[in-house]
Amino acid sequence: MLDSEKYALAARLHVHLRRKLGRITDVEWMVKNAEYANEILRLARQQQDSEITGLVDRYEAGLLPQSPQTPRFAAPPSAATKAVAAPADTAGRYVDSLR
Repeated sequence: MLDSEKYALAARLHVHLRRKLGRITDVEWMVKNAEYANEILRLARQQQDSEITGLVDRYEAGLLPQSPQTPRFAAPPSAATKAVAAPADTAGRYVDSLR
């Protein structure tokens, strides 16, 4: 998606949310900051408005390719996962180093 399309969708969401909720959003920050965008999209999803829902769907498809239920930032693997993923000859030493 082109930057101009990203800004256009964010601006249209801004206008709809301002009219419907009186909520002012920062269009540029929404395009640049995924956490802020996720929060604005969550707020917009709560509205029972088909036009807003359509804009949210298009925005997510272009900027946030993961589904809304999928965390954007995966947590680092746990120590147990690392130990299982380690080669057989070093797994024991790795687990011992965690004790």
